[in-house]
Amino acid sequence: MNRELINIIVAAFNDPSSTPAKGSSQFAGKMGDYEFHFASKANLDAFEANATKYAPQVGGFCSWGVSGFDRHGGSSGGLWYACTSDAGCYEVAKYDGKLYFYLNSGAKSQMQAKGKDAYDGANKNFAANFISPEQPFCFNTEMVKA
Repeated sequence: MNRELINIIVAAFNDPSSTPAKGSSQFAGKMGDYEFHFASKANLDAFEANATKYAPQVGGFCSWGVSGFDRHGGSSGGLWYACTSDAGCYEVAKYDGKLYFYLNSGAKSQMQAKGKDAYDGANKNFAANFISPEQPFCFNTEMVKA
């Protein structure tokens, strides 16, 4: 199973205001069964040196949707796509040194206002509902739709 994610992972981690760019198969790295494409060898090298540092939390889905606090997502959260094909349909920010994506600025603001409880809820819900020994990774592959 090959899954492509765009270069935003490394770029956004280093500069959250950066513009997403679709990566190239020339600079491909793997995490589990997912293949990540990067825009440069430097970004690929950074990812390969510490993939868990750069991988988006809660699979790159909207963190607010997974948190359990979003009234649309239910108590265990919902997987809303943070699609980076349009700068207006996603937000990204670091929290506690980790990268989180959001469906929009409103979701990001609500998540940040709830703080630790929301981030803990997102991580707990995502691990309980979408990760298993058979599937240790789950990433938002809709991010690449352009």
